[in-house]
Amino acid sequence: MITRCFQGALAAVVLFTGCYQAAEKAPTPTPSPQTPFTVSPDTLLERRVLYYPNKKSYGSRPSGVETLELLTADGLTLKAWHLPNESATTILVYFHGNGGNLTSLVSQFHAFKKLEVEVLAIDYRGFGDSQGDPSEEGLYLDALAAFDKAKELSPNKKVVLYGRSLGGGVASYVATQRPADGLILESTFTSAKEVARFSHGERGAEAIDAFDSLSRLADYQGPTLIFHGTQDKTIPSRMSQQLHKAIPNSKLWLVEGATHNDLRKIAKDEYFTRLRQFLKL
Repeated sequence: MITRCFQGALAAVVLFTGCYQAAEKAPTPTPSPQTPFTVSPDTLLERRVLYYPNKKSYGSRPSGVETLELLTADGLTLKAWHLPNESATTILVYFHGNGGNLTSLVSQFHAFKKLEVEVLAIDYRGFGDSQGDPSEEGLYLDALAAFDKAKELSPNKKVVLYGRSLGGGVASYVATQRPADGLILESTFTSAKEVARFSHGERGAEAIDAFDSLSRLADYQGPTLIFHGTQDKTIPSRMSQQLHKAIPNSKLWLVEGATHNDLRKIAKDEYFTRLRQFLKL
């Protein structure tokens, strides 16, 4: 078993290295707070090809942004950045990709300030100063904790989920488990396994957690904005096109010439125009 997993891991090891910005509908996981998720050595090996939990500091927390702590259902403490905005009618819950951490989101938070929304972003378990080790089930628990914290912070505001790359798979799960008012998907996939097949064939797909957004969102009725760079070589834009076809109430924006990590730079002012329009809901 270890040999099989190791070979699969080698095949998929470069799967999401471009995602650092610096299944069936599953039931909500409800482990006991005294019993954190445990995984086998084989599973840990497989997950190393998908998650790049980084604790390096890439920059200082922007002015006006505060650090919060969240507690997950399985008893882990996560770090979060919160951009308050009392006059905003929407709180944006942001889920980053599979590398970096909150400190790699400095420029993204400056962009959020231009949108004049309240924002909450978390570091998944194992990322930055958050406790634990990443897994698909664990990231779902982290994301649910983030949504619940957003409602606690601003109970009367609309909650819009925003997931980039791997974060799109995380946001898609929350959208089917909590009453979100909208969903934004940037440069994301139909499933992580499909990205592995795109890059490395079936052997690569064996080593990856599923994050099956396409199946999960087939019955999702909420307003959804999907955007993707046409020159993305990490996650092909056709996956966003597939998501658009599957989600009834969705809009698709393909950013000509943008790759996986420069979409906002290429889109320029249109990025803000499109998001402001969507956030009016």
